[in-house]
Amino acid sequence: MKGESVEGGLETDVLVELVDVFPTLCELAGVPLPELCPRGTSLQLCTEGESFAPVLRDLSVLRDLSEGRVAEGKRAAFSQYPRPSDFPTRNSDKPRLEEITIMGYTMRTPLYRYTEWIGFDRYTFSGNWSDVRAKELYVHATDAREDYNVACDAAYSNTVRKLSWKLHNGWRSARRKL
Repeated sequence: MKGESVEGGLETDVLVELVDVFPTLCELAGVPLPELCPRGTSLQLCTEGESFAPVLRDLSVLRDLSEGRVAEGKRAAFSQYPRPSDFPTRNSDKPRLEEITIMGYTMRTPLYRYTEWIGFDRYTFSGNWSDVRAKELYVHATDAREDYNVACDAAYSNTVRKLSWKLHNGWRSARRKL
């Protein structure tokens, strides 16, 4: 992004998500930020995102892992991806709603990408966390291309346990302290 108070051409590893674009544009445009969506909301206008305008305005908040510092940004970014079965099928990448039986819930942190593939009810649009079909853990410091899943490696069992807890608690628990 580039603008009056934002220098263009800079790069950062600070985590942002698509849901963060709207509150960021509001802040940069001087428009009041919408409130955080409450659980079970019926609000017409709210957001699940956080403005990353402070990162755009202040170079000192950029993350520098080589020195062990982390910017005042999100602690994690979340996504989900549907699958029709445990094994690849002709439509694995684009299943129709009636074919979705598994959902992959992913959390990306500055150090890891962690995913749990769980049973999914397409009628209630909810995942069953007690029906874990597979797990993935990639360590970005040693595997930037995410070629080696270490979720079953005993050396990472504590990391998997902690990341699983954070994933189950969702985006609200990963918000930065304001």
